[in-house]
Amino acid sequence: MRNWFFIIATLLLSCSSTGRQNTLQCTVSTELFHTHKTDLTYRKVKSGIRIFLLTASEGHTHSYELREDQVAYLELNVPIALDSTLTNGHKHSVLIQKSD
Repeated sequence: MRNWFFIIATLLLSCSSTGRQNTLQCTVSTELFHTHKTDLTYRKVKSGIRIFLLTASEGHTHSYELREDQVAYLELNVPIALDSTLTNGHKHSVLIQKSD
């Protein structure tokens, strides 16, 4: 069943060419009185990059990784939520959704 999901998602990816630039919206939670920006872009995801950085803030960084099933959900316009790595005793929640 899982393989069918990826086949369907791949077909949807290859069939959707509207000429518009797809983008991803990303919201990072505030923890310990600070937040971070991310280097996530739709172009990076499409190129196969799966590990992204939460940029330096308060003297540290975090990262997070997208699994293939999460990328497929994004392509189907399903938002995903995940946690960053644990750094300095905390992590951040990351919410990602596609916007056309």
